[in-house]
Amino acid sequence: MYLQITNKCNMRCAHCCNSCGPRGKHAKTETMIDAMKLGQETGEFYTIGGGEPTLHPDFLTILMHGIALQEDMGPHVITNGTNKNISLLLAKLAKKEVIGAELSWDDWHDSSMVDNKVFETFEEMEAIRNIIRPIPTGRATKTGVGEEYRKYECICEDILIDAEGRIWACGCKKEQFGTVKNPKIPNDYYERDNKCSNYEKRKKYEQKYPEVTKRWWL
Repeated sequence: MYLQITNKCNMRCAHCCNSCGPRGKHAKTETMIDAMKLGQETGEFYTIGGGEPTLHPDFLTILMHGIALQEDMGPHVITNGTNKNISLLLAKLAKKEVIGAELSWDDWHDSSMVDNKVFETFEEMEAIRNIIRPIPTGRATKTGVGEEYRKYECICEDILIDAEGRIWACGCKKEQFGTVKNPKIPNDYYERDNKCSNYEKRKKYEQKYPEVTKRWWL
């Protein structure tokens, strides 16, 4: 389960599939906590992302609830590393296996905004998320980044809850399952072989273009 706790970001990456930027909005803290409780009920492992999640004014509160609610290791957090202190704190928690943490770092991110200590720490942990196949959704449709992969659109193949509290079958955001307050997840959802609502379309594309079926990130 991917929790998009904010659409706000201090970068405007050309490949951003969610069109995040400085004018984005934060999710209500209560909505994200309720989302994690929903995940607990359905046995979901959740990832906290954005936007840049550390910009959310209640990021640490949301993170602590995630740690408390997850039975085993806490939630996974993806950050662009611009908040040095929190990024290094996340790295320490990840080393202790309290949470999972990755630094999003690729050709489209502004490396000048990230302290070298942050990069070195996550590199040592082998926790760099380096996008090698941009998905042409969001801002990427305007910049042309990832255009060659237009027919392969899925961002995430698990439930995604956006900053408005809407529940989606996957990152394609084509099949909505109600909201956090009124979830309508089909009974057969967790029995599906592939949870992407674009699966049949993607399967045909993968067969035709096997060279682009590599992982999205290194």
